[in-house]
Formats: sequence, structure tokens, C-alpha cells
Amino acid sequence: MSLQRWAAKRDTSEPAIVRALELAGFHVERLAKPVDLAVRRGWYPPGVNVLLEVKTPRGKIGTLVVRATQVAQNQFIDRGGAVKVGTPEAALAAMQIFESRITA
Repeated sequence: MSLQRWAAKRDTSEPAIVRALELAGFHVERLAKPVDLAVRRGWYPPGVNVLLEVKTPRGKIGTLVVRATQVAQNQFIDRGGAVKVGTPEAALAAMQIFESRITA
């Protein structure tokens, strides 16, 4: 067990994403590691959550900024452990894709 001696830095886009997901009927749990959010609906099978990593879009083209210190997190995401989202629309789209696959 490690002691985290600082508050986890949350992305500025996270509150809007959480709000949009909750308004759409999702249950959202904020996490510290390995990613930011665990998202589900009540009808999902037990233990099934979608993991979302929130990144705040930067600049005019809306690129997602990833710090070099996030190597382990990036490896987890690259192995399919989570989906990166930067906007409420992207988060809702990710959840829609997930739900279309589990109900097919």
C-alpha cells in the first residue's frame, strides 16, 4: 500500500463530463488510479464498468495533453484498459459504443 501525500490533480473538463454522464443516467465513480472514472448503469452485469481517462483538450485543435510522467497509465490505456475522453460528447459516445456492443 502506498501513501499518496498529495491530492490527485483532476482535469478541468472532468466536472462537465461527470455531469453529462449522470444526466444521461450513468453511475459515475471518481478514481485515483489507474484512470479517472468508472462508469456504469444499474442494468450492467455485476462487476462491469467502463473505465474512462479524462484529458482536458488544449489549443485550437483540441489535442489531448498527456504528461511524460503518465507512462504506466498510458500503457494500461493502450492495452485496452480504458478510453480517453476530453469532452462530455466524447464520453457519451464512448458509453453508447460500449452499450451497443453488450446489447448486440
